[in-house]
Amino acid sequence: MDPFHEADPPGGGRSLTSHYEAVTGHALAVLWRRRLMIASIAGLSALAAGAASLALPPSYVAEVLLQFDFGQTQDVRGTGKSGPQIALEPASVVESEARIIRSFAIAQSVAGRLETEARAETRPEAGHAAKEPPTGWVGSLRQALASRVQAALPALPGGRQEDAAQQESAQQETERDARAQRLMRGLTVGNDAKAYLISIGYRDRDPKRAAEIANTFATAARSVVLG
Repeated sequence: MDPFHEADPPGGGRSLTSHYEAVTGHALAVLWRRRLMIASIAGLSALAAGAASLALPPSYVAEVLLQFDFGQTQDVRGTGKSGPQIALEPASVVESEARIIRSFAIAQSVAGRLETEARAETRPEAGHAAKEPPTGWVGSLRQALASRVQAALPALPGGRQEDAAQQESAQQETERDARAQRLMRGLTVGNDAKAYLISIGYRDRDPKRAAEIANTFATAARSVVLG
């Protein structure tokens, strides 16, 4: 007697095995009848995916590696003596630092640094343009009109000036948060606890910008690690 053989139910009805075999055969028959439609849908999907990949601009990934050295001791107050060692697990330290790099605070810091660098690059051009004196009677007339308009305008009260400054500061902070959110979309952070490595990658359509942002994240991470 076969112990794995399913006994036929009483009354001459179909067994459970024959029921599932019939259901499977019916499903396969339906798929076979619709084979042309399924093949057409698969072909159109592949063509659409290929066209989308060709239409989209290429993106580049820049990667920076940070390695921790837990064998060195730091000098305490320049005395030449190493301070007391704190028992910390290196793997947990690497994972914690990777979580810090992924945080929104680091993205805000990177956004602020990029904004400062962009302003520093555009400031010399504006200063050079401002230093050029107006030439001819047209320039002198324009300067006289500008000075008269500024003298005729009423000065804003102190309260309005403070409100305007607060609104401008809030707007700058909101724009910086939006830039930080966009930076976090292209950021990838990985860590190898055994090798004490943290990889910081950034994806962008401009390879130079991708490398710049990845290096800025690495600089911000180093400042956090070194305190």
